[in-house]
Amino acid sequence: MSGNRVLISKILVLDDGIAHFDSLKLLCEEYGLVGIKPQQVGAEAVMAILKSNVDLG
Repeated sequence: MSGNRVLISKILVLDDGIAHFDSLKLLCEEYGLVGIKPQQVGAEAVMAILKSNVDLG
């Protein structure tokens, strides 16, 4: 095999505070992470993501 391969992993982001957004974004960019954030607040929204067969790393 030739060429470089990049490993990208998805993570579930539960922190919805704007104060941490820039830090989380930089962390994700640095380590090849893709943050997935629930559109709504609450356990039901988190469980909907977990049940949707999203590949989280």
